[in-house]
Amino acid sequence: MARYWLLQIRYIAWQGVPMLRHLSQYSVEQTGPPGVQLAAIEQDPSLASRLQGSKLSAFPGMLAVRPSVRIHVFGYKAWSYQIHAYPDRGGLTIEDAAIALTKVVRRAYNDLVEMVCLPGGWPLGPGGITFDQLYLVDVYQVSRGSIQLDLTAEIPTPTD
Repeated sequence: MARYWLLQIRYIAWQGVPMLRHLSQYSVEQTGPPGVQLAAIEQDPSLASRLQGSKLSAFPGMLAVRPSVRIHVFGYKAWSYQIHAYPDRGGLTIEDAAIALTKVVRRAYNDLVEMVCLPGGWPLGPGGITFDQLYLVDVYQVSRGSIQLDLTAEIPTPTD
């Protein structure tokens, strides 16, 4: 199996200067390519405590109390959902964010599976990319109050 980037369209706020600021990376120590399998965290949230830098801030320097998580998979309409970031309490750690973002991606996945994928996109759902194949790799701040995730999908290769 090989991992491929799940192509997304970057969010650009309608006001202000376009922004793309790396906030955090998600990887289990001593593993292959960066990323953590979302289905594994969904099944066992304690796995998030084994992420590199799990106690570090997930959204350093971001002041939004409820940032919008923006997901715009190529071939589907844009999707967003707000999460609590608790900047007044020191913010979410990478461990906390991994658990919260897993729930958000699951919600997005369930919504997007119900839609028709436009030509050129990778379909989600049965016969396409399943939730079990998705990995969270990076989080970027794309506006003052929005974040966007970099996701990869583990796709079987013809030799698997």
